[in-house]
Amino acid sequence: MGSIAPLHVRVDIDETETWRVRPDSRAIARLRGNPAISAPLSFVRFEPYVLPKRSLTGDTTERVDTRVLQAIYEFAPSEFPAFVGQQVDVFIAAPGREAATRNPTSGQVVFGAFADNRAQTADGTSRTAFTVKTK
Repeated sequence: MGSIAPLHVRVDIDETETWRVRPDSRAIARLRGNPAISAPLSFVRFEPYVLPKRSLTGDTTERVDTRVLQAIYEFAPSEFPAFVGQQVDVFIAAPGREAATRNPTSGQVVFGAFADNRAQTADGTSRTAFTVKTK
């Protein structure tokens, strides 16, 4: 069986806002139906692809061609009484438009330059990612 501590939350971020989101930004989850119940979240990772949005609300003003970046956050189940699979509302602090424009997130977090030509694998080890040849 798997472990249920910590629990993870998959957050859909509209593609028009992805350039503002930072891994070090504060995030908070609130229980749907009672926003007084909340807990801080810790950033885990971004999924590397922007995907079509799966859960549409049915609102008449909602675009159906929306694409989202998924971010994974974690929390301790002892701090937040959410069940596995339950939807929660997540709020992520983002820098203002001017600050975010000077240093947008898009691309640099997921596909940023490595300090060398080694890539970290899922188990934490490093291996050569690519070789660059010059003439």
